[in-house]
Amino acid sequence: MNNKDVIYIDVEDEITQIIEKVSSSKSKIVALVLPKRATVFQSVVNMKLLKRKASQVHKQVVLVTSEPGLMPLAGAVKIHVAKSLQDQPEIPPDPNSEEDEKPLNLSDDTKEDKGLDGSKPIGELAGLAAVGAVVSKFGATEDTIEFDNDAIGGDMGLDDIDNESKKPSKKSKKLNKLAKNPKIPNFDKFRKMLILGVLLLLVLIGLYIFCFKVLPKATIVVQTNTASLNSDLTLTLSQSNQNLDSANDTVPAKFQTITKTATSPSVNTTGTKVIGTSATGTITISNDQDESTHDVPQGTVFSVQGSGGSTLDYATTQEGTVPAATCLNHFPFTCSAQKSQPIPVASTSPGAQYNIGPSNSYTTSYSGLQGNFNFSGSTMANGTSENVQAVAQADITSAQNQLTTPNSSQMEQQLESNLRSEGYIPVTATYVAGTPTYTPTAAIGTQANSITVTENVMYSMYGVKEGDIQTLIDNNVNLQINSATQSILDSGASGATFSLQSTGTGSDQVTMQASSTIGPKLNASSIASESTGQKSGDIKSTVSQIPGVTNVTVKYSPFWVSSTPKNVKKITVVIEKANGSQL
Repeated sequence: MNNKDVIYIDVEDEITQIIEKVSSSKSKIVALVLPKRATVFQSVVNMKLLKRKASQVHKQVVLVTSEPGLMPLAGAVKIHVAKSLQDQPEIPPDPNSEEDEKPLNLSDDTKEDKGLDGSKPIGELAGLAAVGAVVSKFGATEDTIEFDNDAIGGDMGLDDIDNESKKPSKKSKKLNKLAKNPKIPNFDKFRKMLILGVLLLLVLIGLYIFCFKVLPKATIVVQTNTASLNSDLTLTLSQSNQNLDSANDTVPAKFQTITKTATSPSVNTTGTKVIGTSATGTITISNDQDESTHDVPQGTVFSVQGSGGSTLDYATTQEGTVPAATCLNHFPFTCSAQKSQPIPVASTSPGAQYNIGPSNSYTTSYSGLQGNFNFSGSTMANGTSENVQAVAQADITSAQNQLTTPNSSQMEQQLESNLRSEGYIPVTATYVAGTPTYTPTAAIGTQANSITVTENVMYSMYGVKEGDIQTLIDNNVNLQINSATQSILDSGASGATFSLQSTGTGSDQVTMQASSTIGPKLNASSIASESTGQKSGDIKSTVSQIPGVTNVTVKYSPFWVSSTPKNVKKITVVIEKANGSQL
């Protein structure tokens, strides 16, 4: 066991917490380092409680403080005080006694505690011998703490005795008994109970608000005598118009489209095609008598008879020029032929049959070389040919037949769903499944071993805003009723039906049929506002007086609600036909 323990006291610590710290200490000498303005020790009661508890657990308490206001209180209850841990502790003078207490002398040698240096400050005390000296000195001289004759809550006195008999009074004995075993209040428990009480109160308040402010709802059902009126209008659904044209019954419309793409399985080609390289060579043109220069355009075709009687065609691959013939303008008026530079040519088709030797038998259909011209060709060589698979029309048709066509009704339902999700009423009469377009992976005659065909189909449908349809219906119905006493309870816009009349570019024309419900002029919002906070009987009496109202029912929820909520948002007004169907 250590000879001393230093405990630092917080300014907010209660006396019960300090006493608990002293009791829990394993040292015989406990130095309590007090903060400035330690209010807990400004009461002599707290001082005496600390002194009493320290004596009960055989501990010596030393207050480490320099507060002058605490010295008289410490002296009154005989608690040692040191200005610092390096100073020797002493009991301050008792303001009620003329004798001064001697300082705590820890240097007295006894048989049990020899070697204890009492001249050392409290901060350097060490060893069990010092502890024994302190206990020997203070334990035997401890006085009994007595309470004052005043209330227990006031300051305690030490000399509460009967002045005449010099014996303690009955009251003094009782108070002394209480002082020996004081009941220290548990402030932590009190604080917890207080917090729990506050939380419980808040929960009760929240529960009250939830049950009587949030949950209560009212539904007012008003049954009326109603009638139906039909509207039959011809409308133009326009993609370009942005605003409703009521005068011409032109409605802005949403043109919703879906394009479905499908690809066929691969199909082997059945066509054939000859591929290879063209035979190449040169053509030389001689001008015998023409005194003009002639140009030979690129692509000029020259023909020659091949083996087996076939005609072989060769075309120039670049331009050429035939010089003018040189002729004498006097007797004997003869001309000498002039030859062109050899002009490159290539066979118009690939194949080895175009590989031939030199020939002077070429002819041409080019009009610029008709007359006195001779054509001679060099050896034509390097022509090759090969038969390969190619795309035929039958191959494309076969691939198209293997395509899986989308279900048209499913596409119609998807268009309806898309329009409704965007806030439009689908006009199903305008649904169109477009003409499929087919795109093969290779064109007819193209070399390919297999092909696939892709099909694209566009599906479309018009949609209109319910508000625009309702406006047109209301305009039509208001021309047929007395607006002073009657009102439109349900325009029937959501249940309108359409029939297609004609289609055009950017617009369709349809006829629309709708059935509207009319009845007494009622305003659900006004009924709800006027019913706030009223009893059900008052609401029934007021609303039943409106012409055309046949019955009024008021329903509350939950079951404990007996009056209409004051919040109009919690009141629902339902207007029904006489047969009970909701408008």
